[in-house]
Amino acid sequence: MGSGQSVCQVETESGGSVARIGQGLGSAVTSTLGQLQGEVLRQTRSYKEIAGLSYEEFLDYVSELNEISSHFLDANGKQLVFAVKKGTDSTALWKGTVRVACVKVWKIISF
Repeated sequence: MGSGQSVCQVETESGGSVARIGQGLGSAVTSTLGQLQGEVLRQTRSYKEIAGLSYEEFLDYVSELNEISSHFLDANGKQLVFAVKKGTDSTALWKGTVRVACVKVWKIISF
């Protein structure tokens, strides 16, 4: 009987280990699914914002980006300037074709 109890106890302990591994795996899957769902929702909101964006609003955002970047200079006194690349915004499907160029230019300081 003593050896029978011992075998039963080992089986119970190994079954407990498997259960703990299963629980850990389940929580990892749940966490991953939660992260995936959050990312899908975030991207859906972004696509909705883009879908409702007018060309004038887009240009306003580019201007706002230039206003913000004008306050920051690199070690050489240059700043980033953003502009719509020519010809990339000339179709009715501009949201899918538009490209924004980013260049470094010397900051013009007015006295």
